[in-house]
Amino acid sequence: TLHGSAPSVRRQRRGGPGRTGGGPGGAPGRGRPGRTGRGAGRSPGVIALDIVDAQLIDAQKVQGLIKLARERGQTLFRELAGDGSIRFMDEIYRLVSQKLEIPLIDNENALMERALEHKVLPYALASKLGVVLLAGGTDDTLPFATIDPFDLSINDWLRHSFGKPLRPHLALPGLFHAALQRLKTRQEEDDAGGVLTIN
Repeated sequence: TLHGSAPSVRRQRRGGPGRTGGGPGGAPGRGRPGRTGRGAGRSPGVIALDIVDAQLIDAQKVQGLIKLARERGQTLFRELAGDGSIRFMDEIYRLVSQKLEIPLIDNENALMERALEHKVLPYALASKLGVVLLAGGTDDTLPFATIDPFDLSINDWLRHSFGKPLRPHLALPGLFHAALQRLKTRQEEDDAGGVLTIN
């Protein structure tokens, strides 16, 4: 993952990104790499170069995101997903989905139809992890939606907590956060006994 002491884009082209410890608050530290899709052997540094080569973002912007990720202890894709100034966000995520060979969810209603209820993974934890668990799993797989397929600490936490191999789906950041808010509302309504008061 590109966080902590992440190298420059130029260095990534030569040797790939480095990794450091220290995950987001409450989440486990960065663990060993784990495959999340048939194309998951591609590092975030290589994917970043693919995005630059496709002219969806310029190298200077990527360097700035890497710097922010280093300062905040975040991953490159967490910083990218949260940057409202990026013009071609949807196209970037479509390219990442293609390169990693994992499904892309690009419709909020489609995500909500598959989102598991908050009792499985409460909103606060889902928001911190940046994942939404999805229906359609089996005894052998755990499907989930994420904005950052490279966050190894989260992948390891899910694998350890649920004891299943992961089946990730990439979600467009805008609709992902909108879906999280809808899940939060569901949880608040259930916690209040399902009663809505309209003033």
